[in-house]
Amino acid sequence: MLVSAPPTAAVISSASSTVLQAREIRRILIRLHYLPLIPEDYLGVHGHIHKTYQWRFKIPRALQALAASDSWQDPWNPLVLGALYQFEAVHNLPIVPGGMGIRGLPLNIEKALLHAKKTDPDPWTWILVTKFPRPEEIHLFMGGHGWIFQSKANTGVMHATPDGTWPIYARDTHTAMVGRFPIPVSHAQIRLYEAAKSAGYALQSVHYSRYHHHWVEYQHYDDPDIRWVNYL
Repeated sequence: MLVSAPPTAAVISSASSTVLQAREIRRILIRLHYLPLIPEDYLGVHGHIHKTYQWRFKIPRALQALAASDSWQDPWNPLVLGALYQFEAVHNLPIVPGGMGIRGLPLNIEKALLHAKKTDPDPWTWILVTKFPRPEEIHLFMGGHGWIFQSKANTGVMHATPDGTWPIYARDTHTAMVGRFPIPVSHAQIRLYEAAKSAGYALQSVHYSRYHHHWVEYQHYDDPDIRWVNYL
């Protein structure tokens, strides 16, 4: 059964190309509890009807500030995008955004949204990471229950994990992580290396580069036993 919607909300062309508007996607995610909001209408100063949302449960101040800083109409709103990712995970779909956040979704995901009846089987959760004061910590909020968990956390070297709010697109309870991470070096170390190289000394090749306004060299890592990883 298709979700009841205004004629402009969903268009099915002769080429079977389904185009859902962002407001209809939000409506579906709210109806199925992937997005824990209650839509409300209010009358604007010029007589126009505007849409706003209220939370279904009491939320902490940090989440209130976040929700106030991002427009619900923004297709890249991280809370709405996170709800979409959860919907995709529950329905065994690829965890992907559309061409513009929740707009321009692949056809199979739009069809799944149109026909969806399964509500979110998991409680709605939100993670707050604090990097200062040390140590870094993770705080887990669950809708209707409040703060339920706190633990030490590890973010990226040299602020490689950017500040901000991001939807989680993948989680691993146990994984291996392979790559390179930056190690800061001083200007004196770089000058000494260049001088020794110019003098003809046989040196191992080192590549220095700029990272977050610092000189760094990169070191390879291969960590096989990393627990509870969230990719954002």
